[in-house]
Amino acid sequence: MVSERVGELGTTLDPIRLLRQMRVHQQRVVEIADQPAADPKDTTVPPLERFLAGLRTAWAEGEARPTARPPEKPRRERRRPDPLVKVTEQLRAWFEAEPWSTSRQLLEKLQAANPGEYPDNLLRTLQRRVKVWRREKATAMVLGELPDVE
Repeated sequence: MVSERVGELGTTLDPIRLLRQMRVHQQRVVEIADQPAADPKDTTVPPLERFLAGLRTAWAEGEARPTARPPEKPRRERRRPDPLVKVTEQLRAWFEAEPWSTSRQLLEKLQAANPGEYPDNLLRTLQRRVKVWRREKATAMVLGELPDVE
């Protein structure tokens, strides 16, 4: 019984119509706020009248809904030189040969091939790179090879 009522109520809801009704009522509130006060000599403005007066321009200040999201920030670019630039092709070849290898295994292989040159703190950088390579592999498996766009 309750689920039927909820289903019936859900089918009657129309967010566009609700938004239109809200706008109509907001406009009516603005019209009320624009009406002159009963006593024009009264210079004290009660808080309610101040609130209503501010409604006319509240929309111009930006999104005021609680569900509004702030605008996305631009993606931050690299701030230091790429420490793996010289060996990226070699790492990519190792990854292509054994795509199941972890980033840790690739870093250890790189450290064995170049002792003392690539410290452990490069693991996160390599993990990000391998993540992109895995995404490309998965896309190629699902969609087929995509042409390079330059």
